[in-house]
Amino acid sequence: MVRLNLLTLAAIILLAVALFAGLIWVNYRAASFNSRGDLFVGLWVAARSLMFDGNSPYTPGVTAQIEQKMYGRSAQDDEPSGRVMYPLYASFLFLPYALIGDVLWARAVWLTVLEAALLIDMLAAIRLTGWRPPSWLLLLNALFSIFWLHGLAPLLDGSPVILAGLFFVLALLSLRAGRDELAGILCALATIQPVTFLLPLLFLLLWSFAQRRWALVVAFLGALAVLITVGMFIIPDWPLQYLRQILNFPLYTPQQTLGAAFAAWAPGIGRQAGWGVTLIVSIILCLEGWLALGRGWNGLLWTLSLILVLSQWIGLPASPLNFVLLTLPLTLIFAVLEDRFRLAGRAVAVMTIGLLGFGLWAVYWRTTLFANGLQLPAGLFIPVPLLLFVGLYWIRWWAIRPRRLFVEILRERFE
Repeated sequence: MVRLNLLTLAAIILLAVALFAGLIWVNYRAASFNSRGDLFVGLWVAARSLMFDGNSPYTPGVTAQIEQKMYGRSAQDDEPSGRVMYPLYASFLFLPYALIGDVLWARAVWLTVLEAALLIDMLAAIRLTGWRPPSWLLLLNALFSIFWLHGLAPLLDGSPVILAGLFFVLALLSLRAGRDELAGILCALATIQPVTFLLPLLFLLLWSFAQRRWALVVAFLGALAVLITVGMFIIPDWPLQYLRQILNFPLYTPQQTLGAAFAAWAPGIGRQAGWGVTLIVSIILCLEGWLALGRGWNGLLWTLSLILVLSQWIGLPASPLNFVLLTLPLTLIFAVLEDRFRLAGRAVAVMTIGLLGFGLWAVYWRTTLFANGLQLPAGLFIPVPLLLFVGLYWIRWWAIRPRRLFVEILRERFE
């Protein structure tokens, strides 16, 4: 029996390795047809320059190397800059890929890792929200998580936001399981996208203080200090270099915010409309955050979902490429609706998957797929966050309170 189990385990491992290798080959062929993936190319060049030459990713020389690799020249005004906008410890993720001298093979391996991360993120969100879809709907949701616009676009661009989102969801799973130290470490890893997760992490730390779960806060601060310190052993003043890069960001890159999109559509009142949205969103988040500090797990999960959605509109630099993070709020809506309405809730999930899966591509179809590193049009700042905002307030009562009241259980027993 023991030998049979070992043979089964060995067969599973060999099958997994073969599948992984096959995916790498498929991704290599895809990368050969599409040589862009600008974000990955830039981070790969920066990681190789750091590893083999000891150059800081934030220097003009590295920026010039990145743009030369991306475009064969310096970036023009309407093209993404080659400047690295990630903390130095994010480069540690790319050091294994920097050992691969061919950028196409390096990108193929990275794409395979991101594809696996998208699927794990989808499964983790399902487990986190308690959704129990049937097998056919699980398969449909898996295909949707990769091939909808906000999944495939960051995937093809090689964006680390996919890994950052996975770290965050796994941190919430660890928190629910009572492993607060592990949750804090995973939250620290999510700061490879510091601006994107600024509000969710800030609220999570405040909630941990209010709930007296000090271990998460200590583990987060400790892990973040280790990451920063290890980077300083390599480049002592990297935090200052990174800060200058962030402060100078608006000088060489147009702001990607909902307010900037409004200003482009209606120059007369667009900027004021953007500030109005920022004010309303800030008030909503402050009120809901204050109310959630005294709530348990259900309130935390709903409020974090709302923060993930509205942080795209609050005025911080954002991008529709980051909307892949909204898988968690979407899954929470599906879970609550199916729990409350059974087949009708499942039908809503299927229709929503169809709407987002095909509708967003219909909005995007006029643009060239591989142009400008898959920079998505500003009009996409509205549809998905708006849909999820409405959906989250639709399920708010059921998501925060116990999903089934005692009187409902009694009614079922006597029927």
